[in-house]
Amino acid sequence: MAIAVHDLPMAVPDFQSFMLPLLKLAGDGDTHTLPDVVEQLSQEFHLSPEDRAETNASGQTRVYNRVGWAVTYLKKAALLSNVRRGSFQVTERGRQVLAEPPPRLDVKFLKSRFSEMAEFRREHDDAPATFNVNEGAWTLRPAVEERIREKMERSLPNGTTRLDALRLFAVALENAAEERDDAWYVRETTTGLRLMAGGLLVCEVARKKVRLSVVGPIKEETRASLEADSEEDDEFRAIPSGTILTFPVERCGEVNEELKGSLNNFVDLAMARVRRKPDLEHHVPEAVAYLAKTVARELPQPEH
Repeated sequence: MAIAVHDLPMAVPDFQSFMLPLLKLAGDGDTHTLPDVVEQLSQEFHLSPEDRAETNASGQTRVYNRVGWAVTYLKKAALLSNVRRGSFQVTERGRQVLAEPPPRLDVKFLKSRFSEMAEFRREHDDAPATFNVNEGAWTLRPAVEERIREKMERSLPNGTTRLDALRLFAVALENAAEERDDAWYVRETTTGLRLMAGGLLVCEVARKKVRLSVVGPIKEETRASLEADSEEDDEFRAIPSGTILTFPVERCGEVNEELKGSLNNFVDLAMARVRRKPDLEHHVPEAVAYLAKTVARELPQPEH
């Protein structure tokens, strides 16, 4: 007999996974509160006591935070409405969605169907990332992480290629963070991600190619294996023998330890030239969160 997903113990799902079960709960027409639905959904997803107690950087339980975001998005899409402070119920639009529910109710579905959602995402996504000084942590925007995931899956549809590329990017990020935790950042590009350290490009993953900064010389057999070309950059004049290797993204799995060592040497020299902390206004902490989930290990964020 097939076992329903919700019948299996599981870690706290992402906020989008709560959307459809939440809307179904509200579909009874009663007035609900956030603590009420958090408890019901925790039971439905068979979350363990440890899962329920897990907290985020701000000290809020992760399940409460994610169900809260699900409520916010359903309200913005006018599938739920406030009854009074702290209470909400399903709307007629919400009932219409429940009459013919999609297989998965998520941000992509809401954005495609409801203009209010598209506007909310534009406003929410365009706001810069913020660092909570009191908590010493970046405030993550769930929709931004989802956008990055969608972008990377479009740019690199082959799962193996995508994982190899992001593993290489994670190695570069860890090198930068180990050398200095306040002088690097990750930003989005049109088709991927870019890591900057000491004001210089360290690694960029895009749709067709990877750009990796290293200190040469690089063996010819290594270049040949990666089908790599060298790219000059005027900024690299401060880094003796510094160069950017450009190679097809499909070759990321072939990057050897020698090349990773040359990458680390570049990061060391780039950080050594830093005289003041860089502006981190372009940092996208959600990119690091997505990356950590993809490579299945914790990754640091830069210190603001």
